[in-house]
Amino acid sequence: MLKGFAAPRSPLGAAALVSPPPWHFAGDVLAVEFWNDPDVSVDTLPPGVEFEADCTGHSVALFTDYQFTAQNEEYLDPARYQCRAFSVLLDAMWRGSRIAWCPYSYVDNDAAVLRGWIQGYPKKLGRVHQTRTFAAASPASAPLARDSKFAAGMSSNGQLLARARITLREKAAHLAGLLDRRIVGRRYFPRLSAAVYNKPIVDELIGCISNDLLITNIWMGEGELDFPEAYGEELDILAPLKTMREAKKVRVLGVAAEHRLPEYSDIPTMKEGGVDLSISSWHGVFAPARTPAAVVARINAAVAKVAANPEFQSRMRDLLLGVRYLDTAQFKAFFAENDKLYYELIKKLDLLANPSK
Repeated sequence: MLKGFAAPRSPLGAAALVSPPPWHFAGDVLAVEFWNDPDVSVDTLPPGVEFEADCTGHSVALFTDYQFTAQNEEYLDPARYQCRAFSVLLDAMWRGSRIAWCPYSYVDNDAAVLRGWIQGYPKKLGRVHQTRTFAAASPASAPLARDSKFAAGMSSNGQLLARARITLREKAAHLAGLLDRRIVGRRYFPRLSAAVYNKPIVDELIGCISNDLLITNIWMGEGELDFPEAYGEELDILAPLKTMREAKKVRVLGVAAEHRLPEYSDIPTMKEGGVDLSISSWHGVFAPARTPAAVVARINAAVAKVAANPEFQSRMRDLLLGVRYLDTAQFKAFFAENDKLYYELIKKLDLLANPSK
């Protein structure tokens, strides 16, 4: 009699690619929260799964470096049971409950592919790499500390499909609104008969339940994520939106500028909307009174150098921010002019905190 939980079944069952559950996993996760276009990503949902009425396209990209074991100390066979993976999770609804739907997932070994198919994850083979941290301090080990940087990437069939870069900012006690939804998978196995290709032998949605889930040593920060377009793949349709407006988290009524912004030419100015307002925000560097002139000069020179840096200017353009440098005297005059403008505006609107003064 042939034995084994999964193929290939054999006389002793030792050749099976996957051992029977329960399954256990442990590893490091690099997660990037992002928003995609729900009008596009809705096409990745199977029948029975839908977006919430106020869906914003909230999603999470997961890069994981982990190892697996079942009941036979599989972790002692690292060549077979260590794995790196990439998955995307979309916020969705199923049977009236908030869930996470996984439309795409990639792993780097065959055992993980089969485990995924059994669970309902659409696993494909891919190559995943991410920055690691080690117990021994070293310039080559990215520490879990403020301002530490990590990166990750995923490719398949020689094509780059995903890349991320994050900077840690602070340690967190728990995850709020992130990875707090049960994942729903779709077990789908087609038939081989030509007349019934569209009638799979198995087609079912299942909820994946994780027992004794422990998430520890959590760090939060800021990140960048990109899904390059690639032949034979469709991950790029879930590409992150760049702004809160594109993510439909805010509705922009107008811009308080003299002219429409080139990047958002469809948004009218406040004046076009009937509000006589044209105002801009700015940032400056201040020093305490009586700061030595030599120190002020050094700060002035440093700020001028940063403002002229092409990389800094490019980054500001990416953030839709302009760069305008003013030296000490110019900024002093600019500040005095703005101070007068705001005072007159506050006075006109009767917003003075103490009108008697």
